Amino acid sequence: MSDAIELPEVPEKARRSPRAVAGFGFFILIALGVYASFNALLLGLNLRAISPGEGDLRAVMVLLTVLSASAFIGGRFIERVAVNRLTLLLSAWGSLWLGFLIYDLLWLAVILLALHLASFAFVLPESATAWGTLASGALAILTLAAGWVNARHTVVRRISIVIPKKGPEKGLRIAMASDLHMGSLIGRRRMENFAALVNRLSPDLVLIAGDAIDEDLAPVLRQNTGEALATLKAPLGVWACTGNHEYIGGVEPAVAYLEAHGVKVLRDRWVEIAGVVVAGREDASSHRFGGRRRKSLAALLAGADASKPLILLDHQPSKLEQAREAGVDLQVSGHTHHGQLWPVTFFTRLLFERSYGYLKKQGTHYFVSSGYGTWGPPVRLGSRSEVVLLNLSFTG
Repeated sequence: MSDAIELPEVPEKARRSPRAVAGFGFFILIALGVYASFNALLLGLNLRAISPGEGDLRAVMVLLTVLSASAFIGGRFIERVAVNRLTLLLSAWGSLWLGFLIYDLLWLAVILLALHLASFAFVLPESATAWGTLASGALAILTLAAGWVNARHTVVRRISIVIPKKGPEKGLRIAMASDLHMGSLIGRRRMENFAALVNRLSPDLVLIAGDAIDEDLAPVLRQNTGEALATLKAPLGVWACTGNHEYIGGVEPAVAYLEAHGVKVLRDRWVEIAGVVVAGREDASSHRFGGRRRKSLAALLAGADASKPLILLDHQPSKLEQAREAGVDLQVSGHTHHGQLWPVTFFTRLLFERSYGYLKKQGTHYFVSSGYGTWGPPVRLGSRSEVVLLNLSFTG
């Protein structure tokens, strides 16, 4: 297979408006500024631990930091033009560096604070800071290794929900997942494992709550990852909604690719399946990437039979009260990754009413999944990779 793959052309209506491009560019500049600042901080702290006389070692430290910090950005931008072994290597290297950056800074802060406190009680050797810096790097590597193992061991969450409406007499088994993030790092083998796990659950219906594709479609095409999705078995079908990452990479080619591999994408529309209404919303950020603003739930659900169970796919678990006001019985979401990397978990809990797990509010059930895949570092700490089995029973 050729190393370079040509992406399908984006339809004119899907191209981003100048305003959307400007807004996204501003966001990228802010993100790059923060990323560069953290890299500079880590480099400065590491250089402090190396004596000025060790010029060669300092030069190596600067070069390694610059190359590693550039790898993530370089890999992401280059793969928009062509995908080959180099871009896959850069993406993997840069993603791991991003995780290393976070945990090296955290461990270094803990160790330097401990050394500072210890200096009040003991006379520390001059090399204490250098050894502490070295220890923080080693601990960061061990932390990443543990998170990498954790991210590759998927759990099945089983949730039983009773809906007081008339539905299938035997109930409904739904395998639900979100945030597959198929791309450079979540490749064909991981997705084959996902499909095998879902099929073992023998679901009636499979729901994918957004971010099936991780931005750029090129790595997915190169590895032909979608063939794994095509092996999913559910008599009532495989259904999905869009997420923010489909829009970042180009929503029209992403949706076309998913539907070509057996995943029906609900974009601000509903369908009736075995006496149950299943609706999918466009992602809340669609208008920022050249798409139209998504419909209100009332407009989306116009014509749906309110006496039947109503299941909603909405990628981002924001404004949960909208589902309740629209008469939704069950909303499934993702997006948060439950923080993915501790201590980011604390921030997602602040940003969302429900960052992870099950919630019931005034008759509406919600489940927010931590997702199957990962974004950035292929690492999970403080969260798990999961597939959710929703056992629905109906008492109407």
